Amino acid sequence: MLSGRDNNYKEYFNEILERLLIVKLLKNFGDTLNEVSDLLEMIKVNEATAIMLFLKLAIR
Repeated sequence: MLSGRDNNYKEYFNEILERLLIVKLLKNFGDTLNEVSDLLEMIKVNEATAIMLFLKLAIR
């Protein structure tokens, strides 16, 4: 996270923002935090891609 903003808004690096958006999206679809954590770890080690995420959501 970056600091030094005068307007009290939080400013995140793109990678952190992407992870936060994935967490929010998956939680809205009913995934548990453990499931979200597993998927984020798979993305981190390049075992999962955005396509896998969309396919997971599409089969619901």
